[in-house]
Amino acid sequence: MADPHTKCYLLIQAHITHSQLPISDYITDTRTVMDQLPRLLAAMQFVSLDDRSAMGSFDLLCSFAKVRQVLHTRSMPNSDPLTQIPGLSQDGPRRLESRGVSAFWDLLSLPRDDVQSKLGGLLTGGGRRGGRSSGGGGGRVAYVFLDGMLTVEVEKVFVRCEVEKASGKSMGVLTLELSIRRRGGQNKGDQKRRGGRDRSKDDAPSNIVLALGTFQNRLLLSYKSVAAMTGGGDAATRKVEMTFDWSLANANGG
Repeated sequence: MADPHTKCYLLIQAHITHSQLPISDYITDTRTVMDQLPRLLAAMQFVSLDDRSAMGSFDLLCSFAKVRQVLHTRSMPNSDPLTQIPGLSQDGPRRLESRGVSAFWDLLSLPRDDVQSKLGGLLTGGGRRGGRSSGGGGGRVAYVFLDGMLTVEVEKVFVRCEVEKASGKSMGVLTLELSIRRRGGQNKGDQKRRGGRDRSKDDAPSNIVLALGTFQNRLLLSYKSVAAMTGGGDAATRKVEMTFDWSLANANGG
């Protein structure tokens, strides 16, 4: 891999697909690449969204969010989200659907004992794909993963129009509340009985990105990044206010 661009691309693909690298140097190079990617994506997003009035700017912002999601979850956008569960067998999503689980919410809304029942016989040892079936290590890794997931509900949504006194320009104001909960908060007693550390907080996403766009021409009106959890809590409420060009929104289908 003489060309650094090709090498970088292949290392990212190997990271996403959980491919085993042939030599240790590639592992070190992958860590270096992955450490640099967040800053590179942030810089690309800043430059590319300088002109929000450009057609497709809303879709462009969504593309950056999808790239971050792919890198964080190590799964492609068209893959079943349930395949992200560590140690889930290849036919796990299909078998989960036969047990009444077709989405993460179906698992997150259940008590721990019911989750164990749904995942029974579908996890591989140590949380690795293709491993031997095990109810021990593979199960613990999967439950820690699920306990770290967040559920987000949008409440108290209001939209109003205000006129700026200085310019006389009509501005839209969108206000809402995000009710954020971590499933791991339901299982603290279980964690203490098992003598385990609550590792569900270690890999939880730190920010939630909200984007507001138009139906026509896909223009980006406003976007905001909101801190999901701070201080290691298990529940939070975030009040969000987003301003946008009222006339531009109405001219492009609202």
